[in-house]
Amino acid sequence: MKKESIVTETHVNINSVIQTFADGYSKDVQVTDGKCTASYKGLEPVKGIAQHRELNSIMRYLHNVTFHLNTYIYHWENGNLGVNSGRFSKYDGLLNFKSLKNITNSANSKLLYLGAYLVQVFLNAPELHTEQLLDTLLDVQKHTYPQAYMEPSRLTLVRSATPWGDMVDDEQTASKNLDKIKRWLEKELYKGIGYPDGTHVTINTISTENSSDTVENDIMDDLMGNFAYLELEDNS
Repeated sequence: MKKESIVTETHVNINSVIQTFADGYSKDVQVTDGKCTASYKGLEPVKGIAQHRELNSIMRYLHNVTFHLNTYIYHWENGNLGVNSGRFSKYDGLLNFKSLKNITNSANSKLLYLGAYLVQVFLNAPELHTEQLLDTLLDVQKHTYPQAYMEPSRLTLVRSATPWGDMVDDEQTASKNLDKIKRWLEKELYKGIGYPDGTHVTINTISTENSSDTVENDIMDDLMGNFAYLELEDNS
């Protein structure tokens, strides 16, 4: 029953995205002293022939999200954003993904802060249209459940329930770093512009297995070796 419910809700979510990026939308905004209301086109309808409308809207959404998130990552890495200017030293981006330990326990926790920042961007950046997508989803739900509404946004930090074997000290370090991320996100939630209603941000770590530094180093050596010998086939 729970699995069927998840499948149904996933279909509803995907269809809401397709609908929003296919139809586009206009939005009323308050201007000057709040006495006048103007309307602007938040998102133009998708272009192209009718039979490709659904496919074009999906591609439009994927391109829009990846383009803008990658743009924010670029500016983050170059220190062009006030939120991270001078905050993080230069750090090998590939090593950030080496292991769970590297992600949660690094001295600067760069990847954690970048991930948290991208959550904020995804939820609040107007060019990603997340709030409008949630409004569309709510309208769809109201057809079935007229009393449906979006609860205020909230943030949850899930503590690790079991120790990580020989990584107990790392677990404590990870917990402290995740606490910092939670406080960083809460600052925007409670003292900034907040996050759209209906969002629930969950922070947790999932360790599927323990691996030694030796194994991790072997994996990194193999990966770097593959990069060194990577060649592109010339089909010209």
